[in-house]
Amino acid sequence: MAEIRSQAYPPDVVVAQDPAGNEPAARIALLVNRGEQGNSYVMPDLIGVSGDRAAAILRDQGFRVAVVGSVPYPGVVPGVVLRQSPRAGFQVAPGDPISLEVSR
Repeated sequence: MAEIRSQAYPPDVVVAQDPAGNEPAARIALLVNRGEQGNSYVMPDLIGVSGDRAAAILRDQGFRVAVVGSVPYPGVVPGVVLRQSPRAGFQVAPGDPISLEVSR
């Protein structure tokens, strides 16, 4: 499921889906409008940056950030962001949850 924040649609409605209705599928992707909020941002690409620094900056802006895991990654120093959710390019607003997985 992906989310947008738009005044063009009512909040909490499905704006698009893949595959279209009445098609059999093992997996369905939904795009849901969460309603317009002030101060929405585009999620930056945090892959490769310091997880502690990224988390501190995001928390200062009002986001709820959690480091949800750490995994060994050869050649990468500990504490570097390997995965993030939401992914880069998604709209986010203060108060939204952001999870980071870092190298160990």
